[in-house]
Amino acid sequence: HINEWIPFINNNNNDNNNNNNINIGLKPDNYAGVRAIISGSNNHLLFIVYPSRNFCIFDLNKYQIIKNGYLSINCDLTFPCFILKKENEMLLFCRNKGYLLTYNEKTCTISSKKIWICSPMQLLSYYAYIHINNNILFFGGYDGFRSESVSKSLYKYSIEENTWTQLEYTLPLPLYACSAIINEQKDDTFIHIIGGQSNDNILLSTHMKINIKKLIKEESLNEQIWKFKEQEKRDIKMTKKDLSYIQKNFSFKDIKRQKQINIILTYWNRLLSIKIGWIDDFTKIISRYILLEYFKPLKTFIGHSDYVKSATFSPDGNTIASCSEDRTIILWNITTGDIKNILKGHTNDVNDINFSPKGDQIVSCSADNTIRLWDTKLGIEIKKLTGHSHNITSVNFSPRDNKIVSSSWDRTIRIWDLNYIIKDETEKILTGHKDIINYVQFSPDGQLLVSCSNDNSIILWNVNSGQIFNKLIGHTNHISKVKFSPTGIYIISCSRDKTIRIWDIVSGKNVTTLNGHSDTVRDVMFSYDSTKIISCSIDQTIRLWDAILGTEIQVLRGHSNNVTSVSFSSDAQFIISSSIDKKLVLWERL
Repeated sequence: HINEWIPFINNNNNDNNNNNNINIGLKPDNYAGVRAIISGSNNHLLFIVYPSRNFCIFDLNKYQIIKNGYLSINCDLTFPCFILKKENEMLLFCRNKGYLLTYNEKTCTISSKKIWICSPMQLLSYYAYIHINNNILFFGGYDGFRSESVSKSLYKYSIEENTWTQLEYTLPLPLYACSAIINEQKDDTFIHIIGGQSNDNILLSTHMKINIKKLIKEESLNEQIWKFKEQEKRDIKMTKKDLSYIQKNFSFKDIKRQKQINIILTYWNRLLSIKIGWIDDFTKIISRYILLEYFKPLKTFIGHSDYVKSATFSPDGNTIASCSEDRTIILWNITTGDIKNILKGHTNDVNDINFSPKGDQIVSCSADNTIRLWDTKLGIEIKKLTGHSHNITSVNFSPRDNKIVSSSWDRTIRIWDLNYIIKDETEKILTGHKDIINYVQFSPDGQLLVSCSNDNSIILWNVNSGQIFNKLIGHTNHISKVKFSPTGIYIISCSRDKTIRIWDIVSGKNVTTLNGHSDTVRDVMFSYDSTKIISCSIDQTIRLWDAILGTEIQVLRGHSNNVTSVSFSSDAQFIISSSIDKKLVLWERL
């Protein structure tokens, strides 16, 4: 064998241009990352794709281009995956797009059909790949959109089943811009990974040898669960598309019920095919489908004369309380939409309100630097608390005892024991934030506090000692709200950086980041079973999320201006939202 490169030349004796170099393109172009495969009825066609959406078809018998142009696809072909499925059918993957391309030799045309790509692969490019046993294996890749990081993960796409699997096997180091080659030997088949770059963009003289038996084998339980969850994300996304066709007063229940039946049958058939029992993890997946929540607007509450700052449900779900820059608090009958009472007393904007655990009292805070306690039945002020030296941003009851906690522009958190308050003195004053504190809340067991600030930090506090338990850093801009999950295991935060983050309380790690809002996220909350998340934003939308998968389920639009707050009812049948448009919207579960 001679290890040398030779030019592609025309050896056709019938051609007057014998021995001339053959060019695959009609003009100089960017062929970086070009991909090509051979197909056609006589294996005589060379299909070539290259950036940005270019393709050309070269006739290997005639030594000439018979077709070139742009593919009717919505992606930039930067180092794509391009493989032959069968005669004149090709699979093309690049970043978050996948296509089945079909070539018609008679009409010399290419048609395309979209193919789903699993969520982690949607962020990657510059990966290596091989096609073997009706599967495509993907190695490594570069995430240039989210974190500029390099992957060491392996993914398998089953062409026959149209399914994705993240393999438990990983590369020994993160790698991208590498090549994968199949080497078939007498007893075994090996994949060789050659070259590539690392996290530091350093060119590597890499050579890895992987036995294909480690990759193409019966899927492990973890791989099966990953596949099921990924399919769930796909189904949720498809259901979101269905929702776009729903009219305001259209009943979705029959359609949803049919979807539930189809989903269960699909999962049961898969379980039978892989010969395993119905285990708890799969039961949870099916249960989440049954409990998927979709909402439509039910009522609009109009009564405030200025921006509505916050709204919340009473513990029994019969009353809604809202507060406004018009300096009032309004109690609404959730069934009729009528005003039950208007509470007046604050002399400036009312920023936040919350019901006591029993629902017999409301606590409010204001830009007038005061906190006020109200009797919900009588609609009268019980007590006024003073101590903060600046605008009070939030106030909450303890779930276990007769305490409240407040935060302020004065950079302090104050814990008030309502049993022993004398002359408005606070029980504890906590300091630690370096800027305005936007929100503070007790944990479900009342032992911890969580607060957030314009200093971009979240602080966990020990209630008894008043000491800092942990400090969480991750947001890149002011943090609007931070709240505990009902289980007390996680906290959730939202920020001016347009993200929502879920944190593990014990480790302090950011376990999930939700992206979707296009502007500051003003409020966020877990549902009471911790399976759903609701958020609202200056972008005028409310978004419903699957808390387990971190997947957006639905976008609710009903306000004409910034949405300032959002809250679930205790039974998760309703959502209430407030806005700068001076309105409240009650959303009903479909």
